[in-house]
Amino acid sequence: MRLYLLFTASCFLFLADNSLSQPVPDTEAKLIQIPAVAFSDRAEAAGIEGRIFVLAEIDSDGKVTKADVVAGPLWPCGSNPRKELSEVHESVRNSVLNARFSPAVRNGVAAASRLEISVPVGRAYIEELKRIEALKKEVPVVDRAKQVTALGVINGHAIRLPAPAYPESARSSRVSGTVTVELKIDETGKVAKAGTISGPRVLQAASRNAACRARFTPTSVHGKPMVVGGMVTYNFVSP
Repeated sequence: MRLYLLFTASCFLFLADNSLSQPVPDTEAKLIQIPAVAFSDRAEAAGIEGRIFVLAEIDSDGKVTKADVVAGPLWPCGSNPRKELSEVHESVRNSVLNARFSPAVRNGVAAASRLEISVPVGRAYIEELKRIEALKKEVPVVDRAKQVTALGVINGHAIRLPAPAYPESARSSRVSGTVTVELKIDETGKVAKAGTISGPRVLQAASRNAACRARFTPTSVHGKPMVVGGMVTYNFVSP
């Protein structure tokens, strides 16, 4: 289950019904509060944005006991901002570790659980704040983050879609699975940014590298070239 976060303090109230005729339904852990992610000027200059996905383990008291980054974010093709990515990953991980949840409920009792959490960073975070403020004021807002992924899976729309290399480490371990890569495509049809959003970690780098080499038909709206986005998927089958 993937839980999308809003960086505002939210309060969830659960009413427990202790009657034998109406047992308490099972529920997943729910976010109460999470600290803001520190996003440096270096990370912004490196073009890092999008969402970072974290697998969190939450105990029966609602405390996060473990948090591991499993995918994301996006950054420009042809660059390798290793230090900045590491800093952003660590900042997101620390925020999740210090988040507060209402615990999951199993058979009427608070229980430990695991959740995959999506944390917006960079421009995605700014767009999320705008959306929240618009909701407060009941004003319509253009959600650019949704526009970026509005095309969905676009493998079939590629002019060129190179296959990713099968990493030797994955081959020797017989790792298989599907990797999904989110793309931002510029006005010429070239992939400007890419970042994985799901799939085995050992297969993600090869998938992103292949996606950066893809090419798409340029998109125009009313004759004006547009920056668009979507996703491509790669299926790896162990030999």
